Amino acid sequence: MSRRLEYFVVSESVSLDMITKRESIFHVTHGIYVMEVPTLIPVLTASAVWIDDDSRNNRPKQKAEVHVVSPGGDPVNKFEKVLDGTRRYEHSLFGIGKIPIPEAGDLVFKILLDGEEIDTHTIEVQVYNLDDVDTLEAGENPAS
Repeated sequence: MSRRLEYFVVSESVSLDMITKRESIFHVTHGIYVMEVPTLIPVLTASAVWIDDDSRNNRPKQKAEVHVVSPGGDPVNKFEKVLDGTRRYEHSLFGIGKIPIPEAGDLVFKILLDGEEIDTHTIEVQVYNLDDVDTLEAGENPAS
């Protein structure tokens, strides 16, 4: 196959211009801080761009999937999209909501193409230590 992954990121939100196909990604996420566990993360967006080096117009269809694994290793959900092969650059946007967080640890997003894992994006979930809040300077990251 000549289709390859250009990038795969997880962010708080994205915007895709329907005319130009330009994508704006807002707040790429590598760390999330919660007040307590268990909890839910309301929504994140997984964004991937695939490029096909083949110049043919009728590229084969392929299935892109995102698998979400919560801290503790439990599969949360999987989402899929068919890459129809009509464009050289294909965007895959996955809105993922109500992600259960049973404990602190790594929240892993895996991107697959036709069942083969291509890449991952990991978000470290940490719990605020409220005892440290009184000693922080303005703007300081409580997880530091």
